[in-house]
Amino acid sequence: MDMEESGMSEECGVFGCIASGEWPTQLDVPHVITVGLQGLQHRGQESAGIVTSDGSSVPTFKVHKGMGFVNHVFTEDNLKKLYVSNLGIGHTRYATTGKCELESCQPFVVETLHGKIAVAHNGELVNAARLRKKLLRHGIGLSTSSDSEMITQLLAYTPPQERDDTPDWVAREEIFRECRMGGVFRVGQLSLYWRKVHIRVASPPIKYPCFMGINIPTKEELIANKPEFDHLAEYLGANSVKYLSVEGLVSSVQQDIKFEKQKVKRHDITIQENGNGLECFEKTGHCTACLTGQYPVELEW
Repeated sequence: MDMEESGMSEECGVFGCIASGEWPTQLDVPHVITVGLQGLQHRGQESAGIVTSDGSSVPTFKVHKGMGFVNHVFTEDNLKKLYVSNLGIGHTRYATTGKCELESCQPFVVETLHGKIAVAHNGELVNAARLRKKLLRHGIGLSTSSDSEMITQLLAYTPPQERDDTPDWVAREEIFRECRMGGVFRVGQLSLYWRKVHIRVASPPIKYPCFMGINIPTKEELIANKPEFDHLAEYLGANSVKYLSVEGLVSSVQQDIKFEKQKVKRHDITIQENGNGLECFEKTGHCTACLTGQYPVELEW
């Protein structure tokens, strides 16, 4: 399967909520998840879905999914369908794989020998084609081209060598390990698998609040501003952690872009552009404020 790198992009949004105690609780779970998905709307605008459960020993699942924005899918009438619930998961979709259609809306819910399970997944599997063939070879039908449906079916799958009346947790652990999502490791254990580990992050560290669309209100919540940031490699069990520089980011996004010479007035100073400077970079619609602290407009507080 050919895979083409198109650069960094958002890949769906997932939000979960659990209320303490049995229903009715003081927490309106469907509304909380809806508000959470609205905050993640920038991560996907194609479809949205929520599944809720009462969390009992024999849980009941309620699902509502639809195409479009979160506030269009979840009206007050639709939210009423999700009540008698004290936990749930929601998903807003940006199709990295699969078609843009109602059948691919998440979360997916399937019936298994051990009860129903619901899955919402953010991202894509790099070995999706092989896993798809494996499921089909074992007689498991797939109704969509979504990676997330495959994950759901793999979790529900009971291999022939397993007893039908017992959970196959060991087998599921092996199956989950097959789903190559870029690697899942416990913090601090990276060095147990390799002699040397050097982590390279394809972004500069975020150090400043964003007031232009992403909810990052304070510097204190950012790890790059904490003393522990200097010891991040040790915490992760790596030999080194390096980030892309701001200059490197600017250079990479400007590559092969032609600019016209023009004058820019900033802070009452007129700057003559030479066609390849940072000023020109900011004029092309890119913002580095959360990386540099230099905001494109004056803050009023």
